[in-house]
Amino acid sequence: MIQAAPVSTNPATPILNSLLLELTDRTLLVPNVAVAEVINLREVEPRPGMPIWYLGEIIWRDLRVPLISFESLSSGEPPVVDPEGARVVVLNSLGNYPEFHFLALRLKDIPSPVKIDHALQTAAEKLQPLELDSVYIGDDLVKIPDLLALERKLEEIGLV
Repeated sequence: MIQAAPVSTNPATPILNSLLLELTDRTLLVPNVAVAEVINLREVEPRPGMPIWYLGEIIWRDLRVPLISFESLSSGEPPVVDPEGARVVVLNSLGNYPEFHFLALRLKDIPSPVKIDHALQTAAEKLQPLELDSVYIGDDLVKIPDLLALERKLEEIGLV
């Protein structure tokens, strides 16, 4: 499990409450405000003819929410089998889509909270598709996802 680096106690230092989302092949860093809820993996309703990264839809709060394998979308490889203890993070939509408010990512495990300050250390790592940056949290490498690009991928396949 990734441990957060110490955060400055200076009250003038802005702090961003965030979550570390553990996938099967990487860990993503997202701000808490992007997350609607973390839930247990539930029944997925597949939709025939969709790309391999589109796992289907889940029902969450009486809404049909698209479930995505971020790893598969980024790498082009088939999604891995759901790991034991898999979770789902429901994300708030960031785009200006009138009828689209949430999307979901399959996670390997329960997310870890972390507080981020301005002293985040950038990593000189090659970025994969849908990654904006890579940074270190303590000694651990984490990736910052491009959530708007993720929504555009859903738009490209006609789900937004």
